[in-house]
Amino acid sequence: MSAVEYVDIPVELLESQIEALNDPADWSGIRGGNGSGKTTVWAWWTLQRMIEFPKSNFVVIGASYQQLDQGFFNTLQDVLCKDLGLSPGNGYVYRHGSGGKPILRLWNGAKIHGWSAEQSMRTRSANVQTLVLEEPQTWGPSAEKAWVSANSRLRINPTVIAAHPDIVPKGRVSFNPTDVGPGHWLYEMIEKRWPGQGWVCRRFSSRDNAILLRDNPGYIRNLEVSMSPQRWSVELEGHYQTSGGDVYRNFDFERNCGDPTAIGLPPLGLHPHLRLLWAHDFNIGFQCSTISQLHIQQPVIGYADGRSTLKMPVPEAQKLVLYTLGEIALEEAGSDDVVKHFLANKVWADHARQYGITLYGDPSGGNRSQANVSITSWMAIIRGLEAEGITRANGKLTLRIPPSHPAVLDRINDVNAQFMTTGGTSGTGRNGVGAYIDPDNCPELLTDFRQVSLIPGKNEIDKKNAGPKRTHMSDAYGYMVHEIRKRDQMKMKSQNRMAR
Repeated sequence: MSAVEYVDIPVELLESQIEALNDPADWSGIRGGNGSGKTTVWAWWTLQRMIEFPKSNFVVIGASYQQLDQGFFNTLQDVLCKDLGLSPGNGYVYRHGSGGKPILRLWNGAKIHGWSAEQSMRTRSANVQTLVLEEPQTWGPSAEKAWVSANSRLRINPTVIAAHPDIVPKGRVSFNPTDVGPGHWLYEMIEKRWPGQGWVCRRFSSRDNAILLRDNPGYIRNLEVSMSPQRWSVELEGHYQTSGGDVYRNFDFERNCGDPTAIGLPPLGLHPHLRLLWAHDFNIGFQCSTISQLHIQQPVIGYADGRSTLKMPVPEAQKLVLYTLGEIALEEAGSDDVVKHFLANKVWADHARQYGITLYGDPSGGNRSQANVSITSWMAIIRGLEAEGITRANGKLTLRIPPSHPAVLDRINDVNAQFMTTGGTSGTGRNGVGAYIDPDNCPELLTDFRQVSLIPGKNEIDKKNAGPKRTHMSDAYGYMVHEIRKRDQMKMKSQNRMAR
């Protein structure tokens, strides 16, 4: 390959791209929409490092080799060919190793390897000085483990130090924030832990990419017509996702994880005198529970001037308001482990002893064959509670487990209805909301609300492609909501008959 003397970036970049490119931090990130220019920044950043430290180790990690080939390595080759005037075999070589693993080598001998997320978890001995992470939200159910494994590779060794004494290991990440929001591991790490290190994740919007729009004026319009307007803020503008997916479509983080005192309800938290509601979904290898309390909105008496004034609830308000306070998510666990985990939470256990607890959930009881409906598998939880004095005999333990599974669509519709107001509106100013979830203590539940999807063309939850941790927490929550709303509707029908 012919030698190339490289001095500066010979192309036009956006101001936001230059700011990200010049960030000296050990870690830096970009979240952005399609065509926002995020991958171009890290392609140039990587190229600069490859020229400055050619004898060090470079790795880019993606969900798969195909994703890297069509994404990062495609952009890197665009930079080399279109911007630097090089071509394959003349300035760089791009090839695929064993199993399709992508590798690019520059004229100066510097090589960057493409790893899949799965390979990053298998690779134990390699150390890397330049690491680029592409779309980690797409890495599958083991994404967080792959991220941790990749970070453990970011270090120097004597050989690299001898060649480049001033090198500092650094990493960069870029992603489209589809399915990423409060409660998601990527959001929690970047927005809550990174600031303490002085690291920043910048937001890029496709609408701000003046260079792209100058060359392709219809780009944004073509993207907008291909998706729902509800998706524009995430897919185009790079905002975190705070709304539900195509199953739990009425979930909205600002509304359903907001402040219930805005409509005169108590603050979100454990309240005395109210029973705990424990909803559980049995699964092989992943046990899921939600812990909630149910508030009933009644007419409010106000005493503004010392005299009573009757104030009715917000007209569109839900009568039943569900507060979800926490969750239990245990991998490779059984029913015994679940009840032990619950009892280990002294606050929950003491509250249940004093005020009682109601069990909701999976009517299959965790049987491997979902066709065999049985309450038998609940006995481990029931026995564990009764051993602590929380018994059916003293009224502290109540079971609300149906004899068979409700229709999936009925359960989904009930959850979506509970998120909203009785009138089906968004609840302006959070008025009338029927469900509040503690975002700090329910990360798996919130991730389900954002990510669970339907099988294309069917009213069925896509469990096959969801991954082992998805759908189960929202299933448990759905069993509870369906049972609560069904009983309330039956009670209302009974009262109406009596009135006639």
